[in-house]
Amino acid sequence: MAPCELNTNPGAYNHKLISVTGFVSQGFEDFTLQDPECPEAFGPWLEFGGTVNSGVISCCGPTNKSTRPQQLTVENIPIPLAEDNQLQLLIKQLHRPTRESNLVHSTLVGRFFAGHPQNGVDGKTYWSGFGHMSCCSLLAIQQVTQVDANDSPNLDHDPWATFPYIPEDKVGCGYTGLLPLNPMQEMLKAQRTAEASEPWAFDQPDKVARVSEPSGKAAG
Repeated sequence: MAPCELNTNPGAYNHKLISVTGFVSQGFEDFTLQDPECPEAFGPWLEFGGTVNSGVISCCGPTNKSTRPQQLTVENIPIPLAEDNQLQLLIKQLHRPTRESNLVHSTLVGRFFAGHPQNGVDGKTYWSGFGHMSCCSLLAIQQVTQVDANDSPNLDHDPWATFPYIPEDKVGCGYTGLLPLNPMQEMLKAQRTAEASEPWAFDQPDKVARVSEPSGKAAG
């Protein structure tokens, strides 16, 4: 199943053992399962079962330690973990030393905990109780069944947009996003167009900037 199904009706999957495929996002105050097809900003929070700890630093949650003294138990349900090669590959991909955060496409088997429904100011119902600031529902990982590993230096594996550093003496220089951060559909459309007919978009950043800038000039 896809993360969007969990976001649409979390209560229907509460305490169920499920298999879900999406993008594992890990960084400071972030260990979540994402899918750019979902209209919601955040997917369920993740945590490893067994005695393996995610090491994610966040408020009111796990510490940066890589292990815990006892097997994970959530709502009186013990969560085991298959500590095999796929798990180690996922952990390796999530801890690339050159990046503060990473995004890895994976298939996970885990126990889902919906959390508690909350009424938002926009009239929508949100489920929370786990993760950073009790933001989310929880998928407690019991097994990693597939990892689409990719160590290409030409790909940005960061789950969040990055911005260039501009020295203070560069007066008049700046930057602008080539695509809006939301909705994600615009990013997916650009990705598919590049894959189908614009291969230069992956290795010619100067051309990308020239084509995308309305004036025909890249930002200083």
